Amino acid sequence: LDVGAGMSPYKPFFEKYVNEYIGLDAYDYDGISPDITGTAEKIPLKNNTIDTVLCTQVLEHVQEPQKVIDEIYRILKPNGICILTTHMANPLHGLPYDYYRFTRICFEKVLFKKFKKIYVKENGGALLSIFQFINWGITDILPKFIAMPFVILINIIIKPLDKIMFNPMFTTNYIVVATK
Repeated sequence: LDVGAGMSPYKPFFEKYVNEYIGLDAYDYDGISPDITGTAEKIPLKNNTIDTVLCTQVLEHVQEPQKVIDEIYRILKPNGICILTTHMANPLHGLPYDYYRFTRICFEKVLFKKFKKIYVKENGGALLSIFQFINWGITDILPKFIAMPFVILINIIIKPLDKIMFNPMFTTNYIVVATK
């Protein structure tokens, strides 16, 4: 189940590995309807019916993130897996529906506390996060033909440096894999 599937951009990556790929969303996107219409806070499925839940970049856009995680837990089968991504540091986006930013501690101690196993991975460290903000700033104020060479140069230099000087205390994004 892809919770907050939108236009289901991940379907091609998963459909050959699963028996069924189901997209859930509250809205149609560009004329594409989800397989199931509903919200992440109240998933219209029975308890213990789904093997795997994918939820990418949705949690920061819901008013009650704990309800979303509780719903995911409810519909997952025992030993089912939730794969979730969300921001720690990111500019405002998707307004007016951008409510939260999260931390590793929040995932481990609060949101996913019912799950028996939780793995949290940072996407980029402090250096990459700082320069990602610079990239966003540059692309917002400069014309694209001027901004893009700077963005490309920053990415070529900073991505390898971030791996060498990795600091998880400030990250742009998280991946959470949790087992019920």
